[in-house]
Amino acid sequence: MSGNEEAEFLRLVAPYNLRDGHDPERPFSAERGYVGRGWHGLVKELIEDLIKFGWNREVLQIKEKCGSLRFYVVDRQPKYLDRIEATMNHSEEICELCGRAGSNVKNARGWYSTRCEACREASD
Repeated sequence: MSGNEEAEFLRLVAPYNLRDGHDPERPFSAERGYVGRGWHGLVKELIEDLIKFGWNREVLQIKEKCGSLRFYVVDRQPKYLDRIEATMNHSEEICELCGRAGSNVKNARGWYSTRCEACREASD
């Protein structure tokens, strides 16, 4: 992913006033990860739901790992973790690049990613 995609991700999360879970005095930055635009809607919905649940907005990391969305928070209350896990599972059905229906598969190089067929063919 490019610097433009990182900047786009930061614009997506900026309105939520997220803080760096390692140093709550600092705003969250993509320094600790970001995801492709296909998952931006999932991230936005997850953040909004967590805030409704009373979450303190401290984020350790947001990234892709093994083809699924990972969203790590400091406050690990079960209600937050359950909602995060549901989003993680759902991300394995959404192309990280474009947001269309996709699947989590291992590519020829042994890396897992969640892609729609068109994005998978374009990247092979």
